[in-house]
Amino acid sequence: MKISCEVIGDLLPLYVKGIASKDSQMLIEEHLVSCPDCAKKLESMKKQFENELSGDVYVRSLKKVKNTLLRKRVQTIVFTVMLTLTIAAVIIANLTAPNYIPYSPKLLQITEKNDGTVLVKFEKDVSGYILWRSKAEIDPSGHQYDIVAWSSYWNKHIVKSRIQNVVLNPDGEKVSAVYYLNYFGSDSGPDTDILIYGEDQYPNGGRLTLPRLFLTYYLLIAFAMFIIIVLLLVAFYRNGKAKYWLLRVAAIPGAYIVSHFCVKGLDSSSFTPVRDFIAIVTIAVSLYIVFLLGSSLIGYYRRKAGKAMVK
Repeated sequence: MKISCEVIGDLLPLYVKGIASKDSQMLIEEHLVSCPDCAKKLESMKKQFENELSGDVYVRSLKKVKNTLLRKRVQTIVFTVMLTLTIAAVIIANLTAPNYIPYSPKLLQITEKNDGTVLVKFEKDVSGYILWRSKAEIDPSGHQYDIVAWSSYWNKHIVKSRIQNVVLNPDGEKVSAVYYLNYFGSDSGPDTDILIYGEDQYPNGGRLTLPRLFLTYYLLIAFAMFIIIVLLLVAFYRNGKAKYWLLRVAAIPGAYIVSHFCVKGLDSSSFTPVRDFIAIVTIAVSLYIVFLLGSSLIGYYRRKAGKAMVK
């Protein structure tokens, strides 16, 4: 059966795009052998289809390049913002760090009011205080209070604020003794905590309150994790995928270690461990994000520079 050119013309677009059935392909190819007009029409359709296809590829490539540039531009902006916030967080953490004030008679005054409450009044240079309450050693019916005052550069020079007084026992509980922590030393005085009110609970030798050390333990754990991951990195250095992930895992304890030294320096002891730990973790998270963004941007620009050298 002879197929007309009109029918073949309807089938040619399907043939060019490769979606015609096998039977239709056979009919078209048999017809093209004896019909030069349809053969020319087929060649024209092929060229048009190739042009459209190359145009689509160009548009997709252009969109891909634009999306990549936009993504890298956003990453650069986020990297800059995170780096700025990290530096600001380190500065603020150091400016607001408590500077503990050694005891002196002028530092604070303690008075007992008629209703039994005990009032502590601080001098003007005090920005804050730390207070612990526990059962008294000698008098179980009373409580022992340990206190230390502090100031900071932030409170003294930037946002000037100070604390004036505090009531130790607002609920009227018995105050057996108040000690001022003497860990930071004073010009003259004992090498133990200083009794500033009430009855001495340690008449046979006194005591010295030491700062908390658990930040030191966290730092040692971070160092141990970092060293283990670095050893694994050396062992799997030639494995690209393992190297990629180990670098990112190593950056977690690495960021914590750097953050710890930014906040605490070489002294890991602290009377405000919760405050210091929150500051360390906050800065560590920011540093880790900066590391990930920086690594991505450096890798991108290295690949870009490599392609430019090849060209």
